[in-house]
Amino acid sequence: MKTSDTSGTTSAYAVVTTSSRGFRCGPLTRQVEPRTIAMLVILFLLILAFVLATLMVSGAGLNTVEALHVLTLQADDSPESRFATTVITQWRLPRTVAAIAVGAALALSGCLMQVITRNALGTPDILGFNTGAYSGVIAALSLGYTSFSSNVVAAVLGGGRSPL
Repeated sequence: MKTSDTSGTTSAYAVVTTSSRGFRCGPLTRQVEPRTIAMLVILFLLILAFVLATLMVSGAGLNTVEALHVLTLQADDSPESRFATTVITQWRLPRTVAAIAVGAALALSGCLMQVITRNALGTPDILGFNTGAYSGVIAALSLGYTSFSSNVVAAVLGGGRSPL
């Protein structure tokens, strides 16, 4: 696909242009304000700082220096280093990645709920999902279903049947 830049010449690559109103790249893009890009970079760096703090916090039998050695791949083959590697790579890192993934999924679900209902205040309690879930759990408990799994199923069914 051929594109033309501001000088009128054509090339096979998308042209990146900047203006006082933002950045534009290619034919199917939208302008993004520089303030938005700066905020995204700041938030990314903040998440990165929290991830490093989570991985390097002392506890579980290791200190910050040992955690730093594991993260910078300077750990030797001693039992203390192997334990520190296990704590960081098999205990803390999966939990941290899962926390980021769950947080992103919750943020996306909240955004989708607000977009679909066209309601900026479209939280589950305002839309009635909480009330439906509570009603489902109360109905299941009244019928004698007291296990955790039956309460979860009742909450999902009750929340899904609530009116929008």
